Amino acid sequence: MFSREPTMVAVSGSTTPFNFIMDGGGTSDLIGQLSNSQLVEDYSTKQYYDLLALALSGSKQVSAMELTSGPNAVAPQDFTTCDWGPTLPFCGYINLVGNTPKVGDAYDIKLTYSDGTSETKTYTLASVPGSFGADPSPSGIGANLTPTISWTDPPNAGDYNYTFSFSGGSPSETWDIPAQDYGLSFSSSIDSLTWGTDPTGGGNVPSPASLSATGGSYNWEVMAKDSNGNFSNLDVGYYLGWNHVMLPAPNAATLGAATVGQVYSGTITVSNGTAPYDFVVTGLSDGLTYSSNGGTLTIAGTPIAAGAITFNVFVIDSTTYSWGPVPYTITVNN
Repeated sequence: MFSREPTMVAVSGSTTPFNFIMDGGGTSDLIGQLSNSQLVEDYSTKQYYDLLALALSGSKQVSAMELTSGPNAVAPQDFTTCDWGPTLPFCGYINLVGNTPKVGDAYDIKLTYSDGTSETKTYTLASVPGSFGADPSPSGIGANLTPTISWTDPPNAGDYNYTFSFSGGSPSETWDIPAQDYGLSFSSSIDSLTWGTDPTGGGNVPSPASLSATGGSYNWEVMAKDSNGNFSNLDVGYYLGWNHVMLPAPNAATLGAATVGQVYSGTITVSNGTAPYDFVVTGLSDGLTYSSNGGTLTIAGTPIAAGAITFNVFVIDSTTYSWGPVPYTITVNN
């Protein structure tokens, strides 16, 4: 057996520091992505679009990143720093407000480099992901320990690939279809899941086999991603085993119709929670007012004009649990 002792070699002379930054094929690369998020919670839905941008350092290191212009966005607006090293130093979401984005919308992003120079790159939307339909299930407070999960795909459902995840509870419970493997997905032919069954044949089942009756808060999520990498995300809250105050869902049966010139009275009654309850009502008009007695809210008055009166109701109980605001509508007929 042979062995060799290391040989020490002395090196003299000047040295030059070397910056280990990957060359992105130019000064930098800009990666953009559009997300359409729908958060369903407390029988209300929040929807918003976000623009995600990533700056990939090339032969120069990016030291600042700023949105300078673009529709439905506050500009100028700085992107935040990332913790992904000098190659990917800046990233972030810019919330888009106002009208729905359109294909062709362009966003100018200024990249400033460590040597003081800068350039502006433009990200143009190649697609705008559609929204999932209303009334996903389960949503809100429930008691089913093995719920059937269903949703309505976005328009042109076949344009997307889908992933599903379910998580929450104590102890933690999870379910992912497909499993957390990069690049896997399922098609639009699946829009309902029976608890404990993987319709893709991948054998991915919930852990454990059923939810805990006192598990608390859960969230399930479906993501639809198109060929451009833009995606629509449906995030639904499901609360199990809570004595959480709640308001009825806003639908035509909640409050009856009113008639111009005739006395009207309608009620909204909370369920669950712990008395006493405090209500906050905003948006009532056309002679209608509200009063409360225990867990019942009464809307009354004599409307003077035909149309639709939409108002919001928020309730909080003595344990500080709250629900809302929930939008309700009363139709006033002639």
